[in-house]
Amino acid sequence: MADIVFIHGLQGSFFSTWMVQQASTDYHHVTCWPAVYLPKALLRDGKTLPIRILSVGYHARMRKSSSPHPTLSMKEQASDLRAQLQSAGIGEKPVIFVTHSMGGLIVKEMLVEDSKYTRLRDVTARDAYSPLLHQTKAIVFYSTPHRGSPVIKSHITLLQGVFGFTPVVAELKNDSPLLLQLNEDFEKLNPMPDVLCLGEELPMRAGKYEAVVVPPTSSRLDVEVERRGEE
Repeated sequence: MADIVFIHGLQGSFFSTWMVQQASTDYHHVTCWPAVYLPKALLRDGKTLPIRILSVGYHARMRKSSSPHPTLSMKEQASDLRAQLQSAGIGEKPVIFVTHSMGGLIVKEMLVEDSKYTRLRDVTARDAYSPLLHQTKAIVFYSTPHRGSPVIKSHITLLQGVFGFTPVVAELKNDSPLLLQLNEDFEKLNPMPDVLCLGEELPMRAGKYEAVVVPPTSSRLDVEVERRGEE
């Protein structure tokens, strides 16, 4: 009937991103809410709706030393993830994406690229991409930096030079040309999926330092896009 696909963000994983915060660090005794709570929410008359729930993993390490593919750009990440989804049959029936952080940007990139291929007259090129855009009915964006992060922009030299962060981190800086172009392309999608944006309200703390990594000005899409998603 449909697929619900969870895609984590930078420094996340297919499991840990969706854990319910609790004292235990033993993965055998923690709650992954999409696996525990979502099936209960999908019950109708005592029966679970025929919806497949998947959580997808990809290489999202920030530091080059901990990433098996440290030079991949966000566009390349999206292409690799798109191949994984296609092999799992994502796009063959209606799909809802639930994304966190950079995961939302990757979904946007996949849909924009899919829209470009479906406009091509070359049958071979069209066959390379199934109609994912037309099957995507909704996207939930959790703290997705649609316009980048001012924290990354103000510390990019330190992050790359001292800590050896991957190039994709630089793509997430505030007002990044790549992200602004992605927003512009995303606004032109047709059909436009329903969109729900959820942002941060409290600062993240790291030692003595604290900041809102993705402020509301970045976590929200343009009003016209959100209105189209609410119709």
